[in-house]
Amino acid sequence: MLVLLTSAVSASAGINYEFDVTTSYQAGGSAFGVSASPDSGFLTVVNNGTSTFVGDIYLQGVSGNGAFGHWPGDLSDTQNTGVGYTLAPGGSVTFIASNEGSNYGGWNLQSGGLPNLGVQFVMDGTISGQSVNLSVYDKDIHSGVTRTTPAGYTSDSYVLQGGDPFGNDPGDGFEESQVAGHYTFRGTVVPEPGDYAAFAGFGLIGFAFYRKLKRA
Repeated sequence: MLVLLTSAVSASAGINYEFDVTTSYQAGGSAFGVSASPDSGFLTVVNNGTSTFVGDIYLQGVSGNGAFGHWPGDLSDTQNTGVGYTLAPGGSVTFIASNEGSNYGGWNLQSGGLPNLGVQFVMDGTISGQSVNLSVYDKDIHSGVTRTTPAGYTSDSYVLQGGDPFGNDPGDGFEESQVAGHYTFRGTVVPEPGDYAAFAGFGLIGFAFYRKLKRA
């Protein structure tokens, strides 16, 4: 019973998580029934933490030519809802950024002459029962190797759309020779005050019962 009380106190420190994202651009390959034709961007997320994620994990974006992309799914998919996953520690899942990520005029365009946001990666669910909503755009997933595209734009990100910040098609040779991009979600989810009370209350009840047995 003393262990229950100790666990309640420890839980108040929060629940740690770590999800590592890698983006690449390659010839061939497929995910969720969509195949690269001939090449496309791929994103893999690995749970390198000690907590299990349960919920929706997906890529989404609106392309420069008006096509809607939501993966799992295809370019004609109009449902902006994810698919339930259980991503346990050590587990991973891979997505494809459409059949050819570089050929749709960029993804999630911005006005005012700004670069694209790029395809968005989303994790929306719970970690050990606590709600989390994690997301990152292709523009913020960096490879660390800066290159200049044939159109004259310089970047070390936008791997999923071929490497050009404005969605120009830089050609297969440029796209496929990109260095992989990396991004890490790392943090702590803290149980709600009501959860603390429930845990602590249960622990105190157990402690009282323990003392009663001891006196008997």
